[in-house]
Amino acid sequence: MDSDPTPPTASFAVIGVEELRFAQLRQGYAYWESLCGGRAFPARDQLQPRCMAPLLTNLILIRVIDHGLDFEYRIVGDEVSRAYRSQLNLRRLSEVGKEMPTAATYWGDVYRDICKHGKPWAVRYSPGLDGEGHFSEAEAVLLPLGPSDDAVNHILTFGKRVYLSR
Repeated sequence: MDSDPTPPTASFAVIGVEELRFAQLRQGYAYWESLCGGRAFPARDQLQPRCMAPLLTNLILIRVIDHGLDFEYRIVGDEVSRAYRSQLNLRRLSEVGKEMPTAATYWGDVYRDICKHGKPWAVRYSPGLDGEGHFSEAEAVLLPLGPSDDAVNHILTFGKRVYLSR
């Protein structure tokens, strides 16, 4: 990414896929990798929900709009909705940004980087995004999907959050 919009109270670190601590994320990455074949990334239509059934609560499927001018949350797992206390399903990032401007800015930059480079991202982060998340720490793996190695039209994400004790 060219700029770092992370607020000072947040932490956000790109990590190697091999550093992922949560089994669900490693499983999601392994499934995505199994679909790649000889390509840089698989096509959206290769995904089979039944193969990801145990991971669906941690999944986000994002549609790329106008080559990254906006993004639409097509499928959002329950764990993700709980973490942000917001209904994200079938909403655009530009719309979500009205409620969660810092998070939307940051994730938009990440999504655009994935579209530009066609490479997976693994990240570890805290919710210091102006209190927009309701968890203490999280990890995610973000994976490009597209019809060819030159065009990302969806991003598949598996995320896991750790919640504060109350």
